[in-house]
Formats: sequence, structure tokens, C-alpha cells
Amino acid sequence: MSLTLDSRHVLLLQACLLPDDSAARTAWRAWKRQVDLDDLDQASFRIMSLAYTRLRALGEDDPDLGRIRGIYRYQWTKNQIAFRGKAELLRAFAAASIPTLLLKGAALCRTAYSDATARAMHDLDLMVPTDRAPEVVGLLQARGWTAQHFAPEAIIEYLHACSFLHPDCGELDLHWHALRSRSRADLDAGFWAASVPHVFDGAPTRVLCPADQFLHACEHSLHESPSSALQWLADAVHILRHAGSAFDWDRLAEQSARFRLVLPVRHALTFLQSQLAVEVPAPVLARLRRGPAGWVDRLEYRLARSPEEAKRGALHRAATVASHYLHLRQGHPLVRSLQGFPAYVRFLSHYERGFGSLVLECGAAVAVRVWSQASSTLLGLRAELDGHPRPRVLDWEELQRHDPRGFYKLETLRGQDFRWSSAERGSLSLPLPARGCLLVWEFPQFIREDDLRSRSPVWRLAGRRLHRLRVRLPFPGAAFWIPARAAAGRAPTLTWTARPLLPGKDPRPLGLPLFRLHLAEPER
Repeated sequence: MSLTLDSRHVLLLQACLLPDDSAARTAWRAWKRQVDLDDLDQASFRIMSLAYTRLRALGEDDPDLGRIRGIYRYQWTKNQIAFRGKAELLRAFAAASIPTLLLKGAALCRTAYSDATARAMHDLDLMVPTDRAPEVVGLLQARGWTAQHFAPEAIIEYLHACSFLHPDCGELDLHWHALRSRSRADLDAGFWAASVPHVFDGAPTRVLCPADQFLHACEHSLHESPSSALQWLADAVHILRHAGSAFDWDRLAEQSARFRLVLPVRHALTFLQSQLAVEVPAPVLARLRRGPAGWVDRLEYRLARSPEEAKRGALHRAATVASHYLHLRQGHPLVRSLQGFPAYVRFLSHYERGFGSLVLECGAAVAVRVWSQASSTLLGLRAELDGHPRPRVLDWEELQRHDPRGFYKLETLRGQDFRWSSAERGSLSLPLPARGCLLVWEFPQFIREDDLRSRSPVWRLAGRRLHRLRVRLPFPGAAFWIPARAAAGRAPTLTWTARPLLPGKDPRPLGLPLFRLHLAEPER
């Protein structure tokens, strides 16, 4: 199945979720022998608060229990921030007769999990009916919430959700469709009909029924990030065990067929049964094996199961986008679907200008990539090429002269001097060549690409979003082609944002680390 798991991930899941205490202890000790807590990946860190609750229940005398308890307390704080101000919103929506439905962590931590802190959260996911979504967007903006998409109302026809930020109340993920890969109002009607009443901090709302919650968790395997793989599997186990004998297996099978999610649900159940000792009725698995799976479903799932390296390829990404769009437009006239595809790609890419500009920039990026690979270089960054001009390297001694803002103090690790930016925002004023150039942001050696992708960094130059080039670098980094028109001006400002790094020992809200920048002009 589409799981970004290695043997250590499986051991950690078993330590947290196996029903047999002895087997859970054995798995935990095996995991500890293989893992350094100072070097946890994002996926493992996200369920460490769950691990703490299990260790406490087991009475495990682990020498690192105090550190893990610190992560648990950190997650408690994060959850409180995620909850802050949301009950007031729910009451405001109820007063306006707008139905609401909590999704994912917001619903599960108060229902399926016995300890709410065991389910890590950084935002609250809230669903409203599709036809009320434009009204809700307006209400949020009137209450000081800022959309994280340039066209929050226009995307309602094409996407499933939009993130909003508030200076006091944190982050809200507003959904008008429950599932990212099945964004259709006719399918959502079944979710609403089977939902159950719920009270969130005194405010009335609703949550999905257990069978639909499980389906929602499994759907994540179609578009999971490496950091979320363990979380949705833990959610799935808790949903099943909390519902117990009342779990509606027939509804799960029916909904899996209706949403064309037979493949991910079947493989999720097989994994939970074989690795985590979850009891799954044999007739249910047999029914899912006979369930409908058309060519689009098989293509979509095959793409989701591809290796991480393949997922970064342009062809793979294009095929994934196309398969999702086919599901989105199922039942729509062909001509109308074709007409809507450019807008879908534009909104999905958060591209503010027209689709034509997006195509041109993508074409330029592909051309740069082909040229750089054909010459076996990245504009002179590879040492074996002497025919290209050497790039200008800006280390922190030089970067200090370019108005760096939003950075912490200089640090040294493994012989590299670097600075962390804050999580909110950072900026530099860069002197760029007038003819355009290649800009490469070099990270320190300890940064991993998987951790970077999970934090959704966005770079902008003079307010325009930069798109990373898919090129190989001889070090951890991000490369961008800066066209001549973007480099115009004495020193355009480079800015960036990223989700905060989940801290280990460091309590600071960390953004992106910068070791040095490379600026390379094309040959004359």
C-alpha cells in the first residue's frame, strides 16, 4: 500500500498500538535501539505524544521518558492553540444557521482518543455545506481571518478546502468537501446525512460517523506526505477500537465502493490486521476484494504507491493531478470539464497570474532543467565544469550587508555557519544580475528533503511566488530561475514562509535554515 514507512516506523506504531502489552514493550525497546531521539523524523515526532501515553500506561521505565513527556507537554500547548477561538466561531455559524462538521484531529481527539493530547494538531479542520462556503469565507474575513489562497471564493468549484490564519486564534482549515481527492457535493451529502451531533467546548456541531471517519483516514494514503503516514494509521486504529462492535462494516464497504476508494481501504485494513493485530471481519475483506476499481482508480492508487523519488517527477505529478481532476469532474459534460482544467491547475498551484503565464514559466523551468542536465551542470555549481562562469557565493559575512530580517543568531553545526529564520517570515534584499540568474538557497547538511516538503515552504521575490526547479544539487538546497523582469530593480526583496519546525530540544518557532546563497548568471 502507499505507506512511506520503514521498519522503524512499523516498530513505533506497534509500540503505540499493539493490544498486547508485552509485544508493545518489545517493539518500543527495539525501536529505541535503532533511533536517536535527537534525530527524529517528522512522522515519528507527530505521534510521540501518543507514545508517551502508551509508555505511561505500560509503566515503562525508559531513561528518556522525561524528554518524551516534554514533547507531550509541547503538544498539549499546540492543541490548545489550535482550539483557541474556534468554539466562538462555531457558535457564530450556528447563530447564522450554517451547519458545521468537525474533521480529522478536531473530531478524533475528543471522540476516538481517550487522551486528547495523544492526537497531535496544529490547526482545526471544519467543514460547511458547499453552497454556504462563499458566505462562510465572507464571515471569516469579517472576523479578521486571512485566507492563505489568493482566490478563496473562486477555488470553491475546484478545490476541497482553504486555510485561514488569525493573529490570535491560530489556523483554521475550512472545508466545503470532506475528501481532497473526491471533492463533490453529491458525495458529501452522505457524510452529512450519517453525521452525529457533537459539542465542542460548549458549541454545537457535528462529526462524521465512525465508518466515514475511517474512510476519511484511509483516503489520506492517496496524497500523504511522509510526515503524516503514521498519524492517519494511528487514527484508523483508534476509530475502530473506540467504536468496537458498533462499527458499521457494511457502511464502510458501501462507502468505499461509492467513493471509488476500495483499493486504499482494503490495503489499509490488511496492514492494520497483519502489523497491528486489528480484528477485521473476513467477509469485509472479501467484499472489498470484489469491489469496483476502474482504470482511473487503479492509476491513481498506483501513482500514490510510487517511490518518493518518482513522486517528485513532473510526469508523475501531472498524472496525479489529471487523475484527481477526473474524479472531481465525474459526471460532468466533457467540454465543460476540459474548459475548467486550466483553472483547476492554476488554483491548485496557488498561481495568481493567468494559466498562460503558468504554462510559460513551467516551460521555462523545464528548459532550464533540460539544459542543465544536458551539460551535466547547474550553471557552474558542479566543480567538474570549467566552461561556465563560477557562481557568486554569499555566506553570512556577505549576507549581513543585505538587510536580513527575521533571523535568529548565527549558529555552527558540523563546521557550517548558518542561521534559522523565524517561522512567521524572513526576508533579504538581494542585488540580482539584470539579465536574470539562477538563485540557489543552500541548507545546512542536516536538512532532509522529506522534512522540508512536509513544511510547505513558499519563496517570493518582490511579491511574486518562485517555483523550485527540479534539478539535482550537490548539497541540500532549493534552486530557482530568476528571469530578467523579476530581477529588475536595485535590490528586490526575497521573502519566505514555512510551517514551523516541530522542535525537539529547541523551543523556538523555527522557519528555514540558511547556510549560504549562490547566484549564477547565464553565459553571455
